Amino acid sequence: ALRHASEAVRIDPRNAEAHYNRGTALLRGGRMEEAAASLEEALRIDPGNWRAHTNLGEICYHQGEVEQALVHWEDALLINPDDPLANHNCAVQYENRGAYDRAIIHFRRYLEQETDAAETRLRVAALLERQGWPDEAAGEYRMILERDPNNGEARTRLAALEKRSR
Repeated sequence: ALRHASEAVRIDPRNAEAHYNRGTALLRGGRMEEAAASLEEALRIDPGNWRAHTNLGEICYHQGEVEQALVHWEDALLINPDDPLANHNCAVQYENRGAYDRAIIHFRRYLEQETDAAETRLRVAALLERQGWPDEAAGEYRMILERDPNNGEARTRLAALEKRSR
């Protein structure tokens, strides 16, 4: 992939998609600095390339630049609010900061795309409980159990919620 993307960049250096593909291939190969340069060039040519922002966020995160990663993920979501990876990554960062309302919003957007992500749905339910919304949390547990009636954690948490509400 890297060879083809690099050749595409050589043939047409103004092709944002070629720079994006090259940056993505470099990212997958662990060549972060080169990947960032290609992705930044993709954005210079096409500022609406939300996938380049998402991948730049990954690079920043892995380099310990969490604030800059969050900026890139939020920029990606301004362009494409349905980007599952950017939504998930934003949600995790907001959860880590104690911004639970924002985390819930982004986790729910993620779940609109990744409907079978039971672990994420469990996380949302726990956040809803923490925020004092037991009915909404119970709804999340029920959604998990509709898809997987044998999910012990969802069943246990739902039972505890129902016990407390009596």
